[in-house]
Amino acid sequence: MGLITRVAIGFQIPDLIGAVFFFNAGHGFFSVNPQFALSLITLLALIFYFVGGSGYYSVGHTFAMNEKRLNQKKRSRE
Repeated sequence: MGLITRVAIGFQIPDLIGAVFFFNAGHGFFSVNPQFALSLITLLALIFYFVGGSGYYSVGHTFAMNEKRLNQKKRSRE
């Protein structure tokens, strides 16, 4: 959705860091039970979205663009 993506990801990253470095580190990337690989890929995706944001097609971007349009209309009327 993208409303508060970075805040939500900020709460999830510490959990995934714990999963990758403390709980699943001994299993290896190519083990029979791929918990480490899944945790690592999810952590990398979370970091990507934390840095990059939710993007153009998010609800947050739509709200920001609508607010910008409303402000431009208010300025043009004055």
